[in-house]
Amino acid sequence: MERKEYRERLKELSRRRGIKVLAGMRRSGKSALLSMFAEDLHAEGVPPEHIIAIDFDELHYEDTLDYAALHSYIEGHLQQGENIYLFLDELANAEDFEKIVGSLYLNRRLDIYLATSHAGLLQRELATVLSGGYGELPVLPLSFSEYLEEEKNRIEEDAQEPKELLASCMDYIQQSGLPGAFCLSGEENARLRREYLEGCLSSLLLWEVAARWQFRDACLLKSLLCFLYGHLGAALSPAKIAALMKEKGKIKRLSAHTVSDYLQALAEAFLIYRVPRFDVHNSRILQSTEKHYAVDLGFSELLLGKKELTEGMMENLVYLELRRRGFQVYIGRVGTREISFVAIKKDPVYIQITSSRLLARKLHPLQQIRDQYPKYVLTLENDEKTNYQGIHIMSVMDFLLKKEIT
Repeated sequence: MERKEYRERLKELSRRRGIKVLAGMRRSGKSALLSMFAEDLHAEGVPPEHIIAIDFDELHYEDTLDYAALHSYIEGHLQQGENIYLFLDELANAEDFEKIVGSLYLNRRLDIYLATSHAGLLQRELATVLSGGYGELPVLPLSFSEYLEEEKNRIEEDAQEPKELLASCMDYIQQSGLPGAFCLSGEENARLRREYLEGCLSSLLLWEVAARWQFRDACLLKSLLCFLYGHLGAALSPAKIAALMKEKGKIKRLSAHTVSDYLQALAEAFLIYRVPRFDVHNSRILQSTEKHYAVDLGFSELLLGKKELTEGMMENLVYLELRRRGFQVYIGRVGTREISFVAIKKDPVYIQITSSRLLARKLHPLQQIRDQYPKYVLTLENDEKTNYQGIHIMSVMDFLLKKEIT
């Protein structure tokens, strides 16, 4: 898999001073990206000895987990007077890793790339040590457009018709965007693919969440994840989640505080994304409720067996695509009405999503916004109109296949 956009982004980051951080869920392809980037550097004339790569998940590097041992190892591999590319994969497994990063950052001969599957590394330790001196590259599973490109290469077919695209999108959701799952695509590999996804999810819940956070109730953790995946696009507070889960009768005691801790742990392992609400008129973030989206809808399909594209799943796909394109994303509120997303780079873009024909209730919140920033409705319907009173109408599939919003 080429993952061209990520590789181009790494090339852009390589021209900047500071540490570069690849952040994303395990199995999303961070290590493979570093390997591909090393190949790109070799192709540009960088000698292999000028690239130091250490994967802290490998037993081969177990002796370097100690701060002093790692520092000594890296110093021993530096070439006199030469600039060195340093790749550190899952550095959070090393002892006192924040000291290592702080010390290495002072060496201007090092161009440093970190890969991490823990969002807390960015939010706490690295942010404190580097004081903003790093660039982040969020790494997500394959996008729908990447999936289609890989499928085209694999079976030499190119789906273009709307019905074909929708069917391909459902295949993409069912098969998952994880690179390892794609390698097991096709009906003949359905059992192996399911076992692979089950293994991924189990290891993530047990080791990346339960063990790291010292949670004792792994069943509750999985039940919460199932609940969240079953309520994609619903605005919920921890208290509301606790109340709804207790209503089902399987969980008798569950506090909002416990739910809040579990949500934070799931988000730090990149299994979910927590999206706050944003008051458009007052330009402020609201703290009361938030929405939750899955890192990969293949996990949702695995746990719940969804067989059709719901509006919540559409929102999930669009949210992830906006993140891939570098937007900060919020849920919009205009008075008492909701906008699916407020996506911000330099200026905001307002986006409504609907799975049915164009409805007045979807247009109305956008019409209440008085500024001149772009407004879109993304729909599954093939509407002949492309503009309605200044509001752009676009197919969700066109957007997912890289049609720009400006």
